[in-house]
Amino acid sequence: MRLIYWLVGIGLFILALWGGGKYYVNQKLSGLIEKANEGDNSLELGSWGTQFRIYNLGLEADSISLDQRVGKRRVSGSVGRIEVNNLSIVSMIIGEVPEISGLIVERPDLLISSSGSPGKSVNDTAATQQDQQFVKFNNFELRNGRIFQGDSREEAKVIAYGIDATSEGMSIPPETDDFATLSVKIDSFHLPRRNKLTDWWIRGVRIADGEALSIDQLTLEPKQTQKKFLTTIKTRQSWNALRIDSVSSSRVDLSKVLSPDSVTYVDRLEVSNLDFLVYENPDLPRPEQESRKQMPVEILRGLPIRLSIGEVELPKVKVTYGAMDSTGTSSNLTFSKGEVSLRNVRTRETDEPLVIEANFLFDLAARVNARFDLDQNGNGRNFTMSGSMGKYELPKVNPLMDIAAKAILKTGQLNEIDYEARVENEVSKGELMFKYENLGVKLTGDGAFFKNLLKGVALRSDNPQPDGDLRRGKIYHEHPEDRPFFNLYWKSIVSGLTSTAAGNLFIDEKIESEKVE
Repeated sequence: MRLIYWLVGIGLFILALWGGGKYYVNQKLSGLIEKANEGDNSLELGSWGTQFRIYNLGLEADSISLDQRVGKRRVSGSVGRIEVNNLSIVSMIIGEVPEISGLIVERPDLLISSSGSPGKSVNDTAATQQDQQFVKFNNFELRNGRIFQGDSREEAKVIAYGIDATSEGMSIPPETDDFATLSVKIDSFHLPRRNKLTDWWIRGVRIADGEALSIDQLTLEPKQTQKKFLTTIKTRQSWNALRIDSVSSSRVDLSKVLSPDSVTYVDRLEVSNLDFLVYENPDLPRPEQESRKQMPVEILRGLPIRLSIGEVELPKVKVTYGAMDSTGTSSNLTFSKGEVSLRNVRTRETDEPLVIEANFLFDLAARVNARFDLDQNGNGRNFTMSGSMGKYELPKVNPLMDIAAKAILKTGQLNEIDYEARVENEVSKGELMFKYENLGVKLTGDGAFFKNLLKGVALRSDNPQPDGDLRRGKIYHEHPEDRPFFNLYWKSIVSGLTSTAAGNLFIDEKIESEKVE
């Protein structure tokens, strides 16, 4: 009988412990929920329940809505379901750091924005860190998430779709070591560009073990369907598109990616393929929102994340530059079979220049080499450029010349161009060497911007040299801010060609007589 009484006593003790523990835990959780609704914060659970055991408990909650201040940011939105496994009851009672064997978060749909509350002073920082609750999860899993970053969902700077993540250790707030076992899959990132015809998309993003990164595709693509995009009068003014395939890096430092003031470091990026298209229509006025074209460094500074990339290698690059008239007719210049490298890529100001080196085959005929050292301090619009171009039959560019320059090249071969220039305060200055043979030109309309070039260079018949006529000229071009980077590069070279004229070998009457009606 004593054994029976003893067993019954143990059972009643366990039952009391279970009942008391469950009551304590429920009270504790209710207090946490109440605290989460203080001030301008809110947290609502559609339903929740606990699974109580002797030393630990489990928690499930569905249909959660929240609006919480987290450091300098606000997090608002909904979570479909949360599951917490094996939370230590003892640690909750005695106030130790709660350790949980597993956390599963399903279908989070959240907006991350800057905090609407005034920022804390420096003196408040230490107290805030001491008061902040710390929780550690041995296993973390996020399923099918969607996250907006920006002031609102309608004006989001970044939207991430289809987020899945796992980690063998995760803390709240996150610690540096948490990223060592983090694996992430994201279906796509959308980076909307306000008042632009095109948006950025990044698809198939994967991160393994917190540092190995791969991206299936990165594109700059039109917001409208292709047919509408290419035939609408508005979109004929100017547009571009970009496609980058298979981006990978063996090391990406994500340890501070969640901090708004931190930088994501990438040692080296490798890209398998890049295809870039730029079209302009010189005959139509520029849209008001395009009154000032951004330079490459300014575009990088506009990215919503802080990046520092040591080196980018692109072994297969194609660039198409075209001029398009008001009827939609276009003609292209192609730079194919290219190899491009970038060094010191930053999204914030630095004294190190962004160095771009490129090697292309122009129109499948002439080899082109170019180097740009882009200043990443100051306004980001100054840079130096240098390069060369080999032999090329000049009449091949006539379809583009007819639209963009109102001129055609009857005869001629380019033997060599070498140039070097500095762009500062929207003015390019430098030197150019031009060697050519048998250059002959006709104008196809009034106002050709090549007219000055034609007057001094177009037809030269007096004592041609065996290896071609050689000219040395000065580059000087005042760049309108409403024209893009490529236009500045092109016009700078044209100004150097113009200055190589050694006298007015072509008089105005001759130009008029050569005009094609």
